[in-house]
Amino acid sequence: MNQIEKELEFAKKKELGMLAMVSTTSGRSNSFSVLPRRYTEHFLAINFLVSNEEIAEDCLRCLDGRVNYILVDQELKKDLNLNRIAKNVVNKSEVIAYKPNDATLEATDLLVREHVADHFLDKNILMVGLGNIGGKLALRLQERGAQVTVIARNFDKATETVKGLNHILPRHASSIHVVKNVREVNKQDILISFVSAKNVVTEDYLDVLGEGSIAVDGGINNFSPDFIQKATETGVKNIRVDVRLGFPYTLHKLLPETKHFFSNVQGKRKFLEVNIVAGGIIGEEGDVIVDQIKHPTQIIGIANGTGGLKDENEYTERDRSSLHTIRKHLK
Repeated sequence: MNQIEKELEFAKKKELGMLAMVSTTSGRSNSFSVLPRRYTEHFLAINFLVSNEEIAEDCLRCLDGRVNYILVDQELKKDLNLNRIAKNVVNKSEVIAYKPNDATLEATDLLVREHVADHFLDKNILMVGLGNIGGKLALRLQERGAQVTVIARNFDKATETVKGLNHILPRHASSIHVVKNVREVNKQDILISFVSAKNVVTEDYLDVLGEGSIAVDGGINNFSPDFIQKATETGVKNIRVDVRLGFPYTLHKLLPETKHFFSNVQGKRKFLEVNIVAGGIIGEEGDVIVDQIKHPTQIIGIANGTGGLKDENEYTERDRSSLHTIRKHLK
């Protein structure tokens, strides 16, 4: 575990919270790999990929107690349950479950948003692959206002999946389209590929792309060498998804703002003999809903007992008295 020791030594030199990420992959890989470090304003993460139980146990034991947090991949991409192993091995560090696919989704979404400057209307996006990430991304981009077209290896399965996605789109959103091959596709602004096979996106796909388009490889090695070369020659920008862009999403549970929400905002208590609730707690009928439970500064309204607010014409004398009591304090 010399590589882990080197990463730990590097991390100690930085004045940031230390955490480690341990993940696995569905594809073939080395038994152990060191992945790129990840940074935020508050944290530095050293990052490791493991592929079997013995290596996972050794890695987690080496990290235990030497970093504040260990983020463990909870996606069962193969017969390797890192959550279970961490529960048995880690005793000192805090174990945080995370989903790399979600971080990849967030990274790709941010990448596309940057390219179009958040202007999705009239943008055409071709998705190659409709698996775990591809399906979620297609739905999100369609919700943003783009027109998404999907090509997948199994046309019948993709058709059923797209039908389901279209059912849950907002009422006035246009539908996602699915086609059998690229010859059925009109000009596209963006191509995004998320498949597990290599060299799937060939030079034929350049017929629907033009200068200023981007081609995003989310699956690693999805683009053929000919596609990459000719795309560059024709002004199409090739980009591989760098999941570090989605790293802050992974750390939401650890951010000061999240901890503040659960310790200071959300809750229920009696305040000046009045029951108050905040932060999404469903109050009983007549409870006063405020902006934060510890130090309220704003009244939201009176709880109706089922998760909503009473209309003012429904207020009882007790409701009005409760509001008056809280308002006097807030002044």
